[in-house]
Amino acid sequence: MRLSTPDQAKTVTLSEGTVATIRRARGRDLIRAQDIASGDNKFKFTCAMLAQVTQLNGEPCVMEDIMELWAVDIELLAREASGDFLSSTAPPSPSSSNGDSALPS
Repeated sequence: MRLSTPDQAKTVTLSEGTVATIRRARGRDLIRAQDIASGDNKFKFTCAMLAQVTQLNGEPCVMEDIMELWAVDIELLAREASGDFLSSTAPPSPSSSNGDSALPS
């Protein structure tokens, strides 16, 4: 099955004025990022994943491009890539759909 829906994307401006366009990640992006990062280093995986879904100033980038950004910009990209897309489209998890709170009161 091939999805025909267009990629959702958003644009953010990084600290030095670089414009980053981030598209919503797909499963294939996760697989590519795992292959590129090749190991248990979570930071490398994050940079590889961001490189799969981010364009910098309209150009595709690679993991090393992401690693050269300021840490605050990597944090911003990671937050934008996961936070809004995941929270706005994810269905409730089975454990929280029964009305019980997943967090302790």
